[in-house]
Amino acid sequence: MVEIGKRSTRRTPPFLANLKKSLIDVLKENGIVAEVDTEPVPTTRMHRVYVLAPRFKAMRHSERQELVWRIAEKTLPTEDQFRISMILTLTPEEAGVKPRRARKAKSSPTLTKTSGAAKHA
Repeated sequence: MVEIGKRSTRRTPPFLANLKKSLIDVLKENGIVAEVDTEPVPTTRMHRVYVLAPRFKAMRHSERQELVWRIAEKTLPTEDQFRISMILTLTPEEAGVKPRRARKAKSSPTLTKTSGAAKHA
C-alpha cells in the first residue's frame, strides 16, 4: 500500500487534532461518515487536510468545501485557520483510495492508494 501523504515524525499540532475530531463529529451528526488525515506542507508551518467521505458523491465540490470550512471556522481561531493550506474533500473513488473500514484491521493508519494515480491531487 502507498501512503497518500508522507508521514512526518513530528507530533500532530493540537489545533489539527481538534479540527480532525470536529470534522469527524460534525459530519457524522449530519449523516456523513468521513475519514480525516493531515500532513505538513514541506518547508512551511502549514498543513493539508484530507476529508474522504462516500456521501460526498451526492454533493457538488462547492457544497463540500462550504461545509468543511464552516466547521473549521467554528472550531479554530483565525490564526490557526491560516495554518491550513487546503482542505481536500473527496470521495474514496476520487482519491483512488480504499476506505479504512474496507481494509484489514492491521493496515496502515493512513489513507492508502488502491491502484494507479488518484484522479484528483
